[in-house]
Amino acid sequence: MSSLLWSVLLQWSRIGLNAIVFLIAARTLSLEQFGAFATAFAVIKLTQGIHNAGIGETVV
Repeated sequence: MSSLLWSVLLQWSRIGLNAIVFLIAARTLSLEQFGAFATAFAVIKLTQGIHNAGIGETVV
């Protein structure tokens, strides 16, 4: 498989996994718990973007 195909597959799998986690959390948690979960998860998602953009380049 080409590297482009692997890259597309990786991006779509990340979107799919995030959607599955969101749907499971929405179905199992109460509204207040889901709000707390979403707030905590937003911090993780924001720091992942910073990590992907900067940390990997500084290590090299």
